[in-house]
Amino acid sequence: MSNVSQDGWVVLAAPQSGIRIGRIPSPRQVVLRMLAAAAVVSLLIGVMGFYVATRLAEHDTLSEGIRITDILASEIAPRVTTGLAQGNQDAIRDLDLGVLPAMNHYGVIRVKLFSDTGKVLYSDEHRLIGQEFPLGRLQSLASSGGPVETIISNPTGDEDAYERSVARVIEVRQGLVGASGRALLEVYLDYNIVGERAREMWRAFLVLLVGSLALLTAMVFPVAFQLLRRIGEGTRQREALLRNAVEASDLERRRIAASLHDGPVQELVGNTLALSTAAARLAGAGQADAAATVDGAAQAVRGTIGSLRTLLVDLYPAPLDEQGLSVAVDDLLASLRSRGLVTTAAVDDEGLSAVDRRLAFRVTQECLRNVAKHARATAVGVRLTQEPGSWQLTVSDNGHGFDVSQTMLTPTKGHYGVRILSDIAAEAGATLRVASGSDGTCWELRKDHA
Repeated sequence: MSNVSQDGWVVLAAPQSGIRIGRIPSPRQVVLRMLAAAAVVSLLIGVMGFYVATRLAEHDTLSEGIRITDILASEIAPRVTTGLAQGNQDAIRDLDLGVLPAMNHYGVIRVKLFSDTGKVLYSDEHRLIGQEFPLGRLQSLASSGGPVETIISNPTGDEDAYERSVARVIEVRQGLVGASGRALLEVYLDYNIVGERAREMWRAFLVLLVGSLALLTAMVFPVAFQLLRRIGEGTRQREALLRNAVEASDLERRRIAASLHDGPVQELVGNTLALSTAAARLAGAGQADAAATVDGAAQAVRGTIGSLRTLLVDLYPAPLDEQGLSVAVDDLLASLRSRGLVTTAAVDDEGLSAVDRRLAFRVTQECLRNVAKHARATAVGVRLTQEPGSWQLTVSDNGHGFDVSQTMLTPTKGHYGVRILSDIAAEAGATLRVASGSDGTCWELRKDHA
């Protein structure tokens, strides 16, 4: 028997590599999957929609801020007088009368009016009036009395001491020309307006989105159910055709096996008996040479009978159903024994399902074919053991072995047994591994009980 090192195992098939025929989902599963898909799509579109709505609301608010600033500038420009520049309280009160109502109406949180030198000429926050702040690059905007600039900022500058309670603001800056000269107008809007407008846009968009998805789902459900029904019918028809084909093939193999057994095999058995009897008579008559020739013919016929019986087992392994796996394996080993190999078998198939018996037989059959064709072995053994929940088949020989990886990659003509075994195990969801070396080959098949 072989003594193959455990370090050389090569896994040819594993349960996850087997063919898995997906079940057709039930209507309930279809509904749940479609609802889940709709929820994911809605979430993604909702997030993108909110982002787009925020950008649109931001753009809209900036445009609105420019419009409000224009309105305030039209109120302020005529009141930018010499008295205002000198801090005259009457001029300040006059500006309050024109500015404060507009601020309340449009939601403006701060108004600041700077001279082109950076002095605060006016603000609704009177504590700022008279203070001076460097305008920096804004001085050109104040001096030009022209274009509008909008930014989104955090009020952290020295001139923003009274707006720091607001996290973010929209600043609109515009140069204007008053009666006493040029000035810079700054209008502050609360950035929260953007969020409010974005939510309004998003709610309107959400209603449209949910309605569209609901309508689409209502249209798709009937089509999906119809497709499922057709797929189910097609699958059942294919399964029925497959069962019929398997049954027809099984019936035909059984018929051929029965014809061989009842015809040529029985006739050859009779011929063997006749030849043996004739050989005995010739030997009794002192015709030793003739007796030896006839006895040789009888032995040849017996060998032919053994080959035919092996063929019968290949065609239709009736012992699996009638006499058990152990008898079927012994029939397979018989042809090897006739070639002079020493064979051993220990098969515990009690409680094994018909499916598992057929799998164990097919793998054993293919392994022994490889031994007969390629191994040049003198001994071979088959062992099947069971554990709680699983069983294991081992087929080993003491032949010269082979390169498993090379055989899988580039099998030569007549050397497809490894791939066949791998496919058989994979389709059954079993684990198949092999170890091969100069001292022999060992196959191991492991599978959970069917």
